[in-house]
Amino acid sequence: MNKIENLYDRYDEENRLLRTRESKVESQTTIKYLSPFMKKSKKVLEVGCGTGFYGLYFADKIKSYEGVDISPRNIKFFQKAIKENGSKNLSCRIGDALFLDEANETYDVVLNLGPLYHFSENDAQRCIDESVRVCKKGGIMAFSYMNKFGNFVKLCSQEAFVGRYPTKSLLDNMLKKNVDDEGLFFFTTPDKIEQSLKNRGLEVLHNLTTDGTTMHHHRIADFRDDEFDLWLQFHLATCEEPSIRGMGDHGLIICKKI
Repeated sequence: MNKIENLYDRYDEENRLLRTRESKVESQTTIKYLSPFMKKSKKVLEVGCGTGFYGLYFADKIKSYEGVDISPRNIKFFQKAIKENGSKNLSCRIGDALFLDEANETYDVVLNLGPLYHFSENDAQRCIDESVRVCKKGGIMAFSYMNKFGNFVKLCSQEAFVGRYPTKSLLDNMLKKNVDDEGLFFFTTPDKIEQSLKNRGLEVLHNLTTDGTTMHHHRIADFRDDEFDLWLQFHLATCEEPSIRGMGDHGLIICKKI
């Protein structure tokens, strides 16, 4: 078992997108931007499906969905949820984002909402190419990525990391190698991933931060419900603004295959 499989076999992935106000901003933003492309006629593949949060959410809005994930624990949890929900148009299996079994140009929508977090630049390029390969011409692709600038600020400013960061090793690793100290997460920038996708002839429709400026995340947890609603309105109105998306933790880029 590699270190990524081990990470997710120990991690509470099924609750990640609902556990905190910060994670709810990420999931609600992702849903808002994906929703226009999720239609009854669409056949969807999610690469790195985790425990099926988005597959279960969109189950009654699309024609069919297949999820692929490297973690046996995630797939076992997702399969149980599919059975309990009676979602006959959903399926999932263990698979590798770098070597998809699916045939060329099979899916109307290909979601890649996590694998790029863990791939070095060469593997990230292969992962993107595999997603492009299985997407139909005229189809939609969505890629989540981790922004190195926002993540460095997050690690150095949030209360949970006080006394641990900043360090010289973190600075060197993130700025020079695009990786964290443990080698579990890899980072890019909004401009770099956008250019990479354009170089493949893809049309970029949206490029945004799904969780907003990272230095304020600890404050969101203390908001009253009405204050949180106002913050979410601000976030959704500004998440594609270049000066803000560059300070986000998680990013989302949505493309069309020409």
